[in-house]
Amino acid sequence: MRFTNDPFSPPELEVRADTAELTRLNEFQDEIITTNSRLVFDQVFSVPIFQDRILIDRREQEPGLFNIGFDDDDRGGLFIERGFTIVNTPRIRWRLTPQYFVQRAIFEEGFLDLDSLGVRSNFDVFFDERTTLTAATSLTSLDVTRYRETLRNDLRLQRALGSPGSSAFPDPAIHFSRSLFNGSLGFQTVQSSFGAIFTSPVIALGTSGVNLTYQASVQRITADTDRADLLLPDREDDRITL
Repeated sequence: MRFTNDPFSPPELEVRADTAELTRLNEFQDEIITTNSRLVFDQVFSVPIFQDRILIDRREQEPGLFNIGFDDDDRGGLFIERGFTIVNTPRIRWRLTPQYFVQRAIFEEGFLDLDSLGVRSNFDVFFDERTTLTAATSLTSLDVTRYRETLRNDLRLQRALGSPGSSAFPDPAIHFSRSLFNGSLGFQTVQSSFGAIFTSPVIALGTSGVNLTYQASVQRITADTDRADLLLPDREDDRITL
């Protein structure tokens, strides 16, 4: 039995085993049990693998010791983060990701300042292979007195419609205090938004090799504005809803 994702033929690296048994654990995970498994390099040199169980997980993963990112608006530029899985079951997964804002710590706040630290949380519920609920929360500062400025929330439900080979995705979502992109204004922070995006299945245009997808969306947004003509004379804040 041979396993490889090497595109070359013959492959330069592959796993070989005397026997292999594949078991489907749930909609998202498969288990492979092998005997006498080994890594083979260039069809010549082999190294034994002292692991007879491999778990294949189709859910999104975060590889690496830590991730490097850049966010000039909310995190002050360059930052690093490392995710930790708190709950990991076939139906529920919860990850916490502490963040350290390197550029902000060096040039602005200081290495141990609470504004140089942040955290994000991702909570996923997998109802089945075609339905997923995702709740994402982030704090771009651990100074709790500033939570109204630094807290971001995102609740999203995705359900695939149609046959598995040509699924469409209606994507209702609720956001609280987050940045949204506008083609003429760039990224703007809104207080809340509620809406849905419908993404079509991939449509092949004959035998041309060109594929077509389209999106339709509707959204209700509440945000601050500097347009005085849109505001009421007697008001508590400068927010409007569109």
